[in-house]
Amino acid sequence: AYTTLTVLCALIIQQDAKMLDGGQKFTESSITEWMQLTFILGTSVIFYFTGKLNEPLQPIAYLVCGGFIVILIRELDGYLDVIYNGSWLPPALVAFTVTLWIVSRRRQHFAGSIRRFVATPAFGLFVGGGLGIFVFSRLFGYKGIWKAIFQVESLDPFGPQKWVKNAAEEGSELFGYCLVFCAAVELFAYARRVKKSATAA
Repeated sequence: AYTTLTVLCALIIQQDAKMLDGGQKFTESSITEWMQLTFILGTSVIFYFTGKLNEPLQPIAYLVCGGFIVILIRELDGYLDVIYNGSWLPPALVAFTVTLWIVSRRRQHFAGSIRRFVATPAFGLFVGGGLGIFVFSRLFGYKGIWKAIFQVESLDPFGPQKWVKNAAEEGSELFGYCLVFCAAVELFAYARRVKKSATAA
């Protein structure tokens, strides 16, 4: 199943490579971008239900759920900016505040919740995906790298140089979100196994 998701990511990138949107490729309305949003939303929903299923995991599960809602709102800035520039910030702050309030009500169990999460196989996938999204894709998408590769002073925003840069950055970000989504599935499966064991006992 995870291999299928990985292949799907690669096929989506291939498809977007053939599409031109307003003189650019891999834009905010690309399939790659929408697949990222799908993974973000799916991750948030699965972490929420994991918290509902497994009470000891609730604090960290709800924190991750709320965090990915904030990320989802931020990723939709291209559409929300139609209202006014930076209009994504108020709803993101509301989601962040509500998340902190919910988690704070369970703060006495927070450290134990983190320890349980770290001990699961899902944690390694989650960290790997997070590093791909928030570290590698950002550094790999740095303009200076691509200026050096193409040996130019600036990247043509409507030319192949910028398209390659966008493909590399958005593609690595997509794969990172795919890994995080897989981690969410793994943690939910773990929570179900624990609940079944407790019921059987």
